[in-house]
Amino acid sequence: MQTIDGITYRPLRPNETLRAAVTESRGFGDVYQIRQGRLESGKEYREIARANCAADGDEIVGTCSAVDMEVGVPGGIAPMAGITNVAVSPTHRRRGILTQMMRLQLQQEREHGFPLAGLWSSEAPIYGRFGFGMAVEQQEVRIECDRSKFRAGNPAEKADGTVRFANAGDIRQIGPDIWHRKMSVTPGMASRVTPQWNRSYSEASADERFGDVFNVTYSEGSETLGFASYRVSDSRDPDDLAYKTLKVREVIALNPRAEAAIWRFLLDIDLVHLVQHESHPVRSLLWRLLDDPRCMAQKPYDALWLRVLDIPKALTARTYSTPGELVLEVVDEFCDWTSGRYALTAGSDGSVKCSPTDASIDIEMPIETLGAIYMGEHDLTTLQAAGRCAEVVSGAVELAAAMFADTRVHHVAAEF
Repeated sequence: MQTIDGITYRPLRPNETLRAAVTESRGFGDVYQIRQGRLESGKEYREIARANCAADGDEIVGTCSAVDMEVGVPGGIAPMAGITNVAVSPTHRRRGILTQMMRLQLQQEREHGFPLAGLWSSEAPIYGRFGFGMAVEQQEVRIECDRSKFRAGNPAEKADGTVRFANAGDIRQIGPDIWHRKMSVTPGMASRVTPQWNRSYSEASADERFGDVFNVTYSEGSETLGFASYRVSDSRDPDDLAYKTLKVREVIALNPRAEAAIWRFLLDIDLVHLVQHESHPVRSLLWRLLDDPRCMAQKPYDALWLRVLDIPKALTARTYSTPGELVLEVVDEFCDWTSGRYALTAGSDGSVKCSPTDASIDIEMPIETLGAIYMGEHDLTTLQAAGRCAEVVSGAVELAAAMFADTRVHHVAAEF
């Protein structure tokens, strides 16, 4: 517990779940309403989180939590603190509450041994000042179904499986294993904890515009290789003709054949003219399947913001695309315990070493730049051109870009 300028920062108490939810709702501009299952879901989620708050007397005016998670990184899976439930009451803006909550939360997560912290940002400019770098992008796509023919020779033609409808309970049962297998080969994809599965695949239905949730699986023989979830809107054609929009909630598939088969199913549903997907990977297999790629409108946006909490732990938790040795000077103005000089060595045998050093510097960068390149989706040479790092030894940035690069599809898949 800590009190600064009249605001007390402390753990959230078990009996304060509803009050914290109200504060969070107000912070995001929502009118909090107790709906069936909503309070129970929020309570279940906060029970597994390290939930903190800012209190002005008896009033909760800020919330911030972290959940034990894992995340796919180049070469495997690493522990990550998932930062969530971050909000400040509109009555207490511009008083440094978010800054203080975030500093205390990050210190707490480092003490718990997490090398990384990650989050989704409601506004892009917020978290860079706390040392988060935008590590993985996604995109919102809109596909016109009548132009969505696939190119000849696509993987769906070779798919010898079946797509079948499934209920929410089926997905809760088979989904976690498929998700974990996908995460292990997908940089940026974060684990989904039990309350999130329960919330994403509950028996509850619809919002106002989109109807009930439909779930499908794709299987070959006795093995389920993927699943998808979607909603279909009501007719909105001015002449009252059937014109429906299908909104994909998620598509999770273990190989290109399963992914292509699932997308072919979604694009061929009768009476649907437009398919939307708000969490689509930037390196899209679907876009490359289409005979007319112009039928797929793409709007990229930032997804996973990553914060390195322990540099040696984080840099040895992933693999590198080429061997090399670098000395990085990392500047961290928000959490000075990561600032310092580090020697990174990636061997040709796959070994990785990283430790503090007094050796001469190759590259100087702020901590947010390290977070931005960590997953391998973003190129350090581009960030250098944008002024986000400084090369001290000629050729060092080019070497670092080659080492950190990862050509796999990056996909965050779902918010947390």
